[in-house]
Amino acid sequence: QIALLSRLGMLIFMAFLNSNLPTFNPGDDVMKFNLRFEDGMTSSVNNCPTFCDEGHRECDELILRVTKKSDVSHYAKCQRHQLIDKLYIFILPAFTRWDAARFLRIALNPSIRHPKLNHEQFSLMPNFFTTIENTSCDSITEATDHMFDDSEQAHAFMPLLPMSVRFLANRILIQTVPLRFLPPTYEGTCVLSGLLLNIVAFSIASLLLHELTRTMLLKQLANKLDGNVRSDHIARQTAVIFCCNPANVFFTTAYSEATFAAWTFAGYLLDEQGKTVCAVLPWMMASYTRSNGSLVCVYLLLKGLGKSIGAPSTPMGHSTSGANSKFYQFWHGIATMTFHTICACFVAMPLVHHDWTGYNIHCEVNNDIHPEWCIQDSKNNKRAMYFLYGYVQRKHWNVGFLRYFSWKQLPNFMLATPILCIGVMATSSWIRLSWKRFISKSNKQGEPQCNKPYATNQLMIFITWVIFALNESGVCRKSFEPGLEELLVGAGLLAHYAIFAGFCILGATVAHVQISTRLICSSCPAFYWYVVFVLQKAKKTRQERTHHDVRTEGDPSSGYNICVSAAIKYYMIAFNIVGPAMYVTWLPWT
Repeated sequence: QIALLSRLGMLIFMAFLNSNLPTFNPGDDVMKFNLRFEDGMTSSVNNCPTFCDEGHRECDELILRVTKKSDVSHYAKCQRHQLIDKLYIFILPAFTRWDAARFLRIALNPSIRHPKLNHEQFSLMPNFFTTIENTSCDSITEATDHMFDDSEQAHAFMPLLPMSVRFLANRILIQTVPLRFLPPTYEGTCVLSGLLLNIVAFSIASLLLHELTRTMLLKQLANKLDGNVRSDHIARQTAVIFCCNPANVFFTTAYSEATFAAWTFAGYLLDEQGKTVCAVLPWMMASYTRSNGSLVCVYLLLKGLGKSIGAPSTPMGHSTSGANSKFYQFWHGIATMTFHTICACFVAMPLVHHDWTGYNIHCEVNNDIHPEWCIQDSKNNKRAMYFLYGYVQRKHWNVGFLRYFSWKQLPNFMLATPILCIGVMATSSWIRLSWKRFISKSNKQGEPQCNKPYATNQLMIFITWVIFALNESGVCRKSFEPGLEELLVGAGLLAHYAIFAGFCILGATVAHVQISTRLICSSCPAFYWYVVFVLQKAKKTRQERTHHDVRTEGDPSSGYNICVSAAIKYYMIAFNIVGPAMYVTWLPWT
């Protein structure tokens, strides 16, 4: 209910802002999605636009199959409800900004992924070839490169969301809902399809995150009388934080974050339930939705490594000793790591397949002209190692290591600073807690000091701690003390917090830094767990202050906890207000 209400509220809020705030010009190089609502939308019924755009043969054929009429434009014009049309005109334009325009354009016309030479370029081909001997190589390369801009840029967007939007529009909405109740154009129906898809996906993602949190906590609270109550309370609070996350605008509009979060959280839930093989499928779907879904490989490898190091010394129900025990432990660890590595390869396959498909589309067609990188690739014989997705991001959006570090991008770094700071705090909290347990265990065991140089000694301690942390992440967690910090930032969550830290590093150094917020909010359950931990800790501190608890008197950390909690709340509120306002007015909020 909270998820659905939050989507409805965000939808109305964005539509209201779009109709009342002035829009800005984002630049001629920014793609815009034409809903065609303005084409003759007057009070005269005869001036209503046709449902299908002129020349969109597939749309015409679809409507003919549905309506069984020969005059498609007559059907779309004469049976409209003006009140419904005005409602769509009020709501839908707000959800077509920035990358949403690209996703919707691919959904509207999937053939854009294939390189096409328009009629003007075809007519120039004879002149191009006759004058090629008198033209410099740089001029030829520049001319041919721009012919493939559309298809190359389309390759940067993974296919699952456009396919889903198109399927929902063509196979469900148009074929089950009378056209007079749909938007007046096919383009508007695609936007409506994207909205409905994201509302459903967001609601599912919130339920999955709730169940994931509950399952994770119950493993640690299995022997506690209040285990169910505590896990339900924390899981519900986690889901509420997800419904109010600072990237909310991107979970509503026609972006891939909502569907990606649903697939990703489904995989994490299945893995937490011990169904890692089943989890591979939703993770593969997540990789087909967004390229960063392939980074779940890191999660799987860390889980496998932890389980391998912490492998049992005997089979369950058997007792062995000596060499047989070590033999079983070794091969059990090898088998566990091999299994998780295979699963990681499957999760990475969608990105590899998408890259391979893009290469074949551009380089294996029977045209005389190919992109420059096809020719270079053939000469260097590096096809198997060529990363087309990275090339497209680097060429068209300047994505790459430290490429975004310039003074003009300072505002974008400021937008990403809050969530990156939360990532640093969450990672440092996990490291501090793990190190504290490591030191405590070392002191109990009374390990002797090494008589080696200081640097070597510190390195050995660090390596020992890493092995200790991996080992703890792979063992059963219900033996740990169920304090709030152990529950939400505990040793068993190594893989989750490593993914969180990895996305922070990726967003800050490689990707466009402003996407860090939606990147993390759609990928990392650990973000929500840490926020809940901070809020709960601050709440506990306020309660102790109210009751004049001596433990909080003179403790500087108590004031720090309250300040951090308040800062996170204000941050999420501000981004839920400012984000939609900037997004609908074409200000840089991508």
